[in-house]
Amino acid sequence: MSDQGTDGLQILAVDDNQMNLMVMRSMFKYQNYRVHYADCGEKAIEMARSLKPDMILLDVVMPDLSGFEVCRILKKEEYFKDIPVIFITAADEIEFIINGFESGGADYITKPFRREEIMLRIKTHFELKLTRDQLVETTRTLMDLNKVKDRMFSIIGHDLRSPIGNVKMVLEYMSRGIIDPNKGDQYKKTISDLLRTTDEVFILLENLLAWATSESGNLSNIPENIKLKEAVVSMLNLYQAGVNNKNIALEVNIDPDHVVVADLNLIKTVIRNLFSNAIKFTPHGGTIRFSSSLEPGFVNVSVSDTGKGMTPDVVGKILDPHTFYTSVGLNDETGNGLGLKLCKDFVEKSGGKIRIESTPDVGTTVFFSLPSPKDDWLNDDSKTLIW
Repeated sequence: MSDQGTDGLQILAVDDNQMNLMVMRSMFKYQNYRVHYADCGEKAIEMARSLKPDMILLDVVMPDLSGFEVCRILKKEEYFKDIPVIFITAADEIEFIINGFESGGADYITKPFRREEIMLRIKTHFELKLTRDQLVETTRTLMDLNKVKDRMFSIIGHDLRSPIGNVKMVLEYMSRGIIDPNKGDQYKKTISDLLRTTDEVFILLENLLAWATSESGNLSNIPENIKLKEAVVSMLNLYQAGVNNKNIALEVNIDPDHVVVADLNLIKTVIRNLFSNAIKFTPHGGTIRFSSSLEPGFVNVSVSDTGKGMTPDVVGKILDPHTFYTSVGLNDETGNGLGLKLCKDFVEKSGGKIRIESTPDVGTTVFFSLPSPKDDWLNDDSKTLIW
């Protein structure tokens, strides 16, 4: 429907009698409805498909198509399934009334009718449709939230339980002396594994929270000017340990003057997930490269790695909002596909686009764009990031 109330809604009135159309024009003259008129069945169908009215007032007896036939034709189309049709006719036989309801009508008014009666019926059916539409939307929202809840429980039950269980087991071994702190190399490796596992759990928890917030419609998105290179370098510093452990070469080819307009927390999440995935799937001695370029109104960013790569089918599953694709990193790191879904969601919510190019055993490049500031926004107030 057009509005939250009944004002400004669109009505299609159909009658082959010009005198009746004149009466209806007079009747609606001082009402807040937008009323269109048709004088035959074929024209009514054509105008209905073009105008998409919120209600149809339909005469029954017309020379080309009856009102019942018009209603049956329109009710087969998706848009008109829930559009109220009120039949208006001089016939008041019970067969006519039954025929009207069987063809999809919502109400039946016999001529001559009183202006007050028809206005009240129109208002009542508009309000009923509004209530029904709100119930449908609420039901849809609740079903979507229920899917979010089910997926969160699935991730918590599987992807969180396993690494936390491993941490618990290792700590028990350490407390019993099975892992001896005096054995330097073994102890250092154990501590390193614990740190990596807890990092994975922390990232997963942050992604779960961000995803649930976005899916529930409560995501905060407050754009500001952000210096892109500082954002990337800040993330590199946070994940330096993972880079060092794999002896990964980092290349940051981002112009210091490139500024994007986006929400700081959304961009943090995008960069964190892309960088974390690149580390996870890049082998020892590989390379991760960040680059940027300008086009009118946007900054284009690419994050490439020399990792294991993916087939086109896998890329499609990762970007499909209804599919969660589980994968395993080169060091058995868990992956549930949630991170890249967040990247796609947050980039698009920021007014940009994202795509993935990948070749198995060669590597992957993720390209995304973000809006750049208008010329009159450029100043020294671009956000300096301290995370």
